[in-house]
Amino acid sequence: MNALPACLAEPRLVAALPLRPAEASSLPRVGAVLEILAQRGFRTVSLHHGNRDWLAELVPVFGARLAFGLHGVVSPDELQPALAQTPAFVLANNANPALVRTGIDAGVTVLPAALTPNELLAASDLGAPAVQVLPADVMGGAYGESLQHVLPPSVQLVPRGGLGAWALGRWYKVGAACCVADDTLFADAFDPDGHLGQLRERCGSFVEQVPEPLG
Repeated sequence: MNALPACLAEPRLVAALPLRPAEASSLPRVGAVLEILAQRGFRTVSLHHGNRDWLAELVPVFGARLAFGLHGVVSPDELQPALAQTPAFVLANNANPALVRTGIDAGVTVLPAALTPNELLAASDLGAPAVQVLPADVMGGAYGESLQHVLPPSVQLVPRGGLGAWALGRWYKVGAACCVADDTLFADAFDPDGHLGQLRERCGSFVEQVPEPLG
């Protein structure tokens, strides 16, 4: 099993942006959000694979401060064009073995996703360094603690989906390798009249939950 990439294992926190309209007019708002993330301590972000073409414009601007991955992939047909953009990692939406194998062949970490203990255990055997718990919010705040009792310590978990800062903190306390912040972090930040100042405050509450890097 490969090691978790440094862009996931060291900051231990990913901001996963929602799918945005592909038009170039969306980019200024995305850039404003990314600037706030970088200023407030985020080091790793993920774009929806439907916005993968934006990497060519965003990496030259933010690449010195942010590592970029992609998420939302569900099939090898979606993964191939995503890999062509050379993301630092890919967060899949399921546990399709072909996704993990294709990533290994391309030298890009693809993390499978599952939910129940049996699904997570099976996904951990696919060769990826960690398994996403997706959607992590549907099982309640104590789910990570429950999984501690049924999964071996060798299974590294990356919860993703609807988690607030308090919930992230609980996952870290039970050993989550990394956590993914998404809709709860961004709220209305991408709306034309959304409150970027409130996003800045929320960023602080998420980042302060993060423990020391894996080591």
